[in-house]
This record gives sequence, C-alpha cells and structure tokens, in this order.
Amino acid sequence: MTFGAPVDFQSLDANPAQGVFLTAKEFQLLLDGGAGNGKTLAGCIKGIQCMLNIPGSVGLVGGYEMPELRKSTMQDFLEVLRSAVDWKRDVAKFNDQQGILTLKNGSTVSFQGLNIPPSEYSKIKNFNLGWIFIDQLEHINEQVYLRLLLRLRHPLGPRQIWGTANPEGHIWVWRTFIKRKKKIYSDENMEVHKGQDTFRVGASTYVNKKNLPQEYIDRIRRSYPGYLAERYIMGSWDSFEGQIWPTFDDETHVIPDHEPLEGAKRFVAIDHGLSAPTCGLFFYVAEGFTVNHDPFTYVVVYQEYWKISHLVQFHKLNLMRLAGDADSFDYWKLDPACWAKTRERGGEPFSIADEFAEDPYGLPISQANNNWDTSVTRVAQYMEVNPEYINPFTGKVGSPTLFMCESCENLIDTIPGYVFDEAATERGEDKPLSTTIRHAIDALRYGIMTRPDPTKEEKPKVPVGSPAYYRLKMKQARRMGGAEGWRRHYVNSVIS
Repeated sequence: MTFGAPVDFQSLDANPAQGVFLTAKEFQLLLDGGAGNGKTLAGCIKGIQCMLNIPGSVGLVGGYEMPELRKSTMQDFLEVLRSAVDWKRDVAKFNDQQGILTLKNGSTVSFQGLNIPPSEYSKIKNFNLGWIFIDQLEHINEQVYLRLLLRLRHPLGPRQIWGTANPEGHIWVWRTFIKRKKKIYSDENMEVHKGQDTFRVGASTYVNKKNLPQEYIDRIRRSYPGYLAERYIMGSWDSFEGQIWPTFDDETHVIPDHEPLEGAKRFVAIDHGLSAPTCGLFFYVAEGFTVNHDPFTYVVVYQEYWKISHLVQFHKLNLMRLAGDADSFDYWKLDPACWAKTRERGGEPFSIADEFAEDPYGLPISQANNNWDTSVTRVAQYMEVNPEYINPFTGKVGSPTLFMCESCENLIDTIPGYVFDEAATERGEDKPLSTTIRHAIDALRYGIMTRPDPTKEEKPKVPVGSPAYYRLKMKQARRMGGAEGWRRHYVNSVIS
C-alpha cells in the first residue's frame, strides 16, 4: 500500500457500525456497545487512516494503564498497520519501550496510559496532537478527557478525538454522547446519536456476527444473567450492576416542577468543584399522611444549580439569584473539603469556605456531613417506598419520603449510574466507582444528612380521645387478636 491511499477496511470485513463510525467527521466520536462488535478494530483503523492519509500527522492512542494498553490495543493497532503497509519500507522507527511509532511519511503515534492523577495533569499540557483514540473510554476520568480536548490543535489535523467504550451506566461518557442527543438512526442492532459536535454509534454484538465464531453469542447468553446480557450483548447503557440506590425509579421519585409549599422548611446543599462542576440542590420539607391519617414528613429537591469551571464569586451570585433571599432558608450546607485552608491571602491561610461566606453575596454556610456510609444509607431510607404512606403527589398508597423535580436533570441522570466499585468490593470495601459523575449525588447526600434517620424519627404524639387515637388503638388491637382483642385493648386503655 502506498502513502496517501485509504486503508481498505472492506478487506477487513467491516460491519455496518464500523463503516458509519469510520466516515464520521464530528469533533468527538464514540463507538460503543456489545462485546465483540468490532469497536477496537475500528478505532485502530481510523488512526491508521490518519497516519497514512495525512503525512506528518501526530496522534495518540490511550488506555487506562500502559501495561494493559501495550498487551491489547497497541498489539491490535500494530497488527492492522502491518496489514496496511510494508513494515520495512514504510515504518521509519518503532520504540516499543517508549510506545512511539513513526512512519517514513513523518506521521507519528504515541501509546499512552491515561490513569493520570490530578497532581500530574500538567503533563497533558505538553501534547500537541492532530488526533486521539482512547480505548475503553469508560475507565478514563472525565477531567483527563476534557484536558485532552484542548490538545487537539496540530495544524495538520484532522483534530478529532474518538473513543470506544463498553456500557457502564449513566457515567460521563453516556452524558457526553447519548444524554439528550438526537437519535438519527435506530434498528434492532444499531443506533446513532448526534450532538452539536458529537457523534455516537452504538451497536450490539449481533452487528458483527459474521466475524465471530458461531457459538460466541450463544455462550455469552448462557453464561450471563439478563441485565448483563443486555449490557454486554445488546450494549445497553441502562442496564446497571451494583447500583448503590437500586430502588430509585423515575416514575416513583421524579415529580413535575413546582414551587415549595408556603411556609415549608427550606435548605440548600452545595458540592463545590474547581474545574469539575459545582452543584447546588434546593430542598423543602413538607408533611403528608399515612393511610391511618397519621402525619409523616417528606423531602423534595425542587431546584438544581449546575455550573462548570467558574470562580466562587460567580457561583455565589447565581446561587443567590436562585434563592432570592439567602436568609429565608434554614441553612446552607457546603462540601466539608472546602474548609481546608489550602490558599493564602495577605499572608493568612484562606479556604474556599471563607470565600463563600465573605461579602459581597456572602452565603450563611455551615459544614456538611460527608460520612459516606451513613449518608448513602440515609438516602436509601428516604427513597424506600413505605406501603402505609399516601403519595402526596399522586394520592396513591405507597410513597417514598424523597422526591425530586424533573428539572433537576443532573441529579436524576446520575443516580442510576451511581454504582459500587467492583474491584473495591472484591477487597471487602464499599466505595463508589471513581469515574462516576457524583457532584449532584454528593450534594444530595449532604442535604439528606441534615434530616433525621427515618427509622429513629419520633412519631408525632396523637391526642388521647381523638379519632386518630382510636384508629391507632384499633390497629394495635388487630395485631393482638381481632375484634375480641380490640375490646380488651379498648377497655384497658379507658381504664388506664
């Protein structure tokens, strides 16, 4: 093959999903879906097309850790390259140790592990790239991905980034490429979403059936339970394993937007981010009734604030605008990490919390409780449907004590994908998956931690002799033996 000629991926028996993906021109591309659908192969082909068709191009192939990348994606890339060029004639240099390959037409590709801690993000600034391919994008931190976008500035282009991914619930990859993006094509084995500068092709394993061993799909079907088969064969991003709050359901917990009830207790919880999003959730507390007309309290998240990469002054101003009057709220809870005095002003230690509290637009903040185990349990308790509570919004029997308005999109979208870290679980630890988008979730935890434990909350006292008193006594008596039990219990209560 000569330089300048496109890679003949038809000879590699490309499937329909690969063909659509390889011709996409958008800035950010994703090919995801079922196991064995040809994702990695297509990602490699696209990179090799850039190297051959754009002499002097500079690209990066990334994965989570370099050792795994070297054993898998890097080997796939080299195998496809060997099928497309004469190695001795067309390859100028290949440094296996450093993971750098250069063609004689001047095109270069580097293989790079992307599990980069925040303290080393500055290393990414040294990249000047024309294209980026990230395999298994679901394992990459969103902040690393966003910083890589800024590195796509090489004059030779094509200045595109593409990734391949296995569905892992409603993580940042889903939000970037699927959430509220227009679906422009769909059939039983493939769907295509298009955003302003994103393009996503999702395909099931069946789309690549002709290139797989005959028993491959049947074996997966037999080996995996239903929800895993949906994820790993059909490529569903809505099939979750290890959910932290599995009882959450849109139909149960999400309600139409409305203003807080007059006189209701209101409060705000904020999770602050520097380059990450800052999220503020506005809550109110109201009273409902059980089937026995006894009162219970419920909590509503009625408004959400969500902004990325702004100064504290900007957040304060906009939170104040949403609140109207900060002092009309019972309290404002802020991420406890903000109290660390990691800054300096006028020679004195200074914290993000100090900045939130100072004028102008100072907020009456106090420190949130970030105990993860307790807060996760408490949110789960508030999400639980109590069969004796009447839903205050539908009038039906059976209600949780936590609701959220439909405009709180980031909170609603991220709860289903809030899952346990499988590797940590195997070590006997309970912790969330690190790549989960959890800024709204953390604000939810801070807010609910200000509320009583519903399993220990003192029941309102019922006045003796009131109708509610006798209803409660009858209910207790039924547990003691029907009508005769009621008579005995009633007589005893009167005598006492």
